[in-house]
Amino acid sequence: MLCGTFKQRTNILNGSISKASRLKRKRGIMAIKENAVEAMKSTMTGESVNRAQLLANHDILQIHLAELRRRMNLEQSDMPAFSQSSISRLERRNDIKLSTLIEYLQGIGMGMEIRVYPKNGKNQGQMETLLKL
Repeated sequence: MLCGTFKQRTNILNGSISKASRLKRKRGIMAIKENAVEAMKSTMTGESVNRAQLLANHDILQIHLAELRRRMNLEQSDMPAFSQSSISRLERRNDIKLSTLIEYLQGIGMGMEIRVYPKNGKNQGQMETLLKL
C-alpha cells in the first residue's frame, strides 16, 4: 500500500522532495526504531541486553570493514597483503586482533585512531587519543 498523497509520491519519484523533508522523514523513522529498541530492552535482562549488544557490534564491524573496502573501490582479491579467502574470513570474523585490523586498514589505504573515555565518573565525556596511525 502506498503512503502519502499522489503529489508526495510523485515528488519522491522525481527526486524533487526537499532535503529537509527527507531529513524529517528519516528522523521520524529513527525515532520509531529507537523506541522499538528501548521497548525490547525493557523486556530483557541486563545480561541479555549486553549479549545482544555484543552480537550487534560484531555485525556492525563486519558491515563497516566490507563497506570501507568497497568505498575505496577495492575487491577482496585486490588486497596486497591478504589472499581473497583470508579477507573473506577476516570480514566475517567474531574477533580481530588489533595488528590484523591495522594491516587490513593500511591495505585499503586508510588510517586508524583509537580513542578512550571514562564511561562514568567526574571526567565523563573527556576523550583521549590512545593510538593514531
